[in-house]
Amino acid sequence: MRPWLLIISIFCSAGFATSAEKTTYSLGTHNISYKPHYDFNTPETDSFAEALLQLFATHQHIQFKVVNLPGKRLNFEDEVDFIYPDNPLWRQARQHQPELFFSQSAVHILGTTMVPVLRQHLPLNKVKSIAVPRGFTPDHLLKVQPAYGFKLVETPDAESALKMVLMGRVDAADVELNVANFLLGQMQQAGTLVPGTALPFSPVSFHLSSARHPELIQAFDQFLHSHSQQIKQLKQHYKLQESLTD
Repeated sequence: MRPWLLIISIFCSAGFATSAEKTTYSLGTHNISYKPHYDFNTPETDSFAEALLQLFATHQHIQFKVVNLPGKRLNFEDEVDFIYPDNPLWRQARQHQPELFFSQSAVHILGTTMVPVLRQHLPLNKVKSIAVPRGFTPDHLLKVQPAYGFKLVETPDAESALKMVLMGRVDAADVELNVANFLLGQMQQAGTLVPGTALPFSPVSFHLSSARHPELIQAFDQFLHSHSQQIKQLKQHYKLQESLTD
């Protein structure tokens, strides 16, 4: 048994219910690997979001049926009962959307501009190109791009963006810090890229949302509070850093 499986077993042992007793809800998720935050593409539970939502489902005597969707389809909240990850700020530009209910923050993420460690203090006016994974809208970069004139280079995924920096093909990569550190570890390149101290930084939070079940969003908020110690342990297990000073 993996260590995190033991953690989940301890957390959930008091809240067991048979599948016949559980109500099933559809959960719309982003169909990419974004470890350690989430990866719903495999049967194994090996990301923070999967472990967190499984813990909540067991506590609530419900179960989730995962529906993997492209990023743009996550806006179609009428297709599923819940969406994760979501954020109220991502919805502000949309018109005629149904009323959505958002949970409190489940985790804070760190949108960083990763550079080689020897260029950690690179100023933005010296940056000519930044790799951006496909499917992500780098609003924090788009706001300053006209003033600084750097080029945004789209890549298939976060790993490709990091590799472009390592190969010297771009100056920086727009990749969330925990995701970057996870991937660099997988690539045996841990510590070679770090957040640029003078480059754009975009902290944001992940929430659970629903247009159909405000009562379960409220229950999730209560769960986040009542299980704060267990959730803290999960974050430690998945080595999640929620601020640059952690």
